[in-house]
Amino acid sequence: MVKTPRPWKGARTSRASAMAVRFGADGRTSWATKMAQREERLALVAASAARAAAYGAAAKAERERRQAKRERKEANRLRSAKSQVISNPKTIKKMSKKQLSYLRRE
Repeated sequence: MVKTPRPWKGARTSRASAMAVRFGADGRTSWATKMAQREERLALVAASAARAAAYGAAAKAERERRQAKRERKEANRLRSAKSQVISNPKTIKKMSKKQLSYLRRE
């Protein structure tokens, strides 16, 4: 057999067909073992779902907090901005598009 330069591919010591794992006398797992494995698997899935739900709730709370902060910041910016009331509609009609973009609608 040719030696390979890949260290994880060592030379085979036994045939693949002889490496079959036997569980019990007849080659099957017992019902109690299967049920125990099923319970472990279900507990693992439940724990994983609980972790995902907790992470999702934390992420949602963080999104809501950021959104509220954004809204407060915008409200404060508008409150502190200097503005004057334009009572004559002709003034608005004369304005360019850029000037109209600076207007605040109320």
